[in-house]
Amino acid sequence: ENIFKYIHMPGSSILERTRKIESVLNTKYFLICADDDFLLPGAITKVIKKLKENKKNNVVSAQGRYLVFDKNTLIPKRVSAHYYSTYDHLKIDDSSALKRLLTINSYPIFHYPYTICQKEVLENFNKIVLGIKESMDFDIDINVLYEPLMGIAVAVTGNYIAVNCAYCVRRPSKPWQ
Repeated sequence: ENIFKYIHMPGSSILERTRKIESVLNTKYFLICADDDFLLPGAITKVIKKLKENKKNNVVSAQGRYLVFDKNTLIPKRVSAHYYSTYDHLKIDDSSALKRLLTINSYPIFHYPYTICQKEVLENFNKIVLGIKESMDFDIDINVLYEPLMGIAVAVTGNYIAVNCAYCVRRPSKPWQ
């Protein structure tokens, strides 16, 4: 049985959201969704299945393909792009966390924050963020560092795979109204 729990915390910081998610998460997997994305539940199930199948390979993060629809209409008439299609076969698979980190940072699109991850990725993200905040003499806006820091959390936790399936629907450069 698939159970999805949605937590919406408008006006809160990324750190507040991720700490809340970690405190209430009672499943092995989590997903953080951008406010202009619509996830496809069937694809979420398919991606989780791939994560389970690849557990022995230390795969902790997986993602399907984003579909971008025509930006000028409320009811889309066509798919205008397939985001991340170049990443359909991307695998970041190495026993070295440093090599995984270097590979993750060699890709220009920060899509790792929006993957389905094992809970350990979230725990590591929160440790990284709290470590940064505690070590700074000044206040740093973690919200602007969310995407690269989540990529770091994925890399230090384990491997990443892309799954060639429709996963998310979005309009380009415009939040949904």
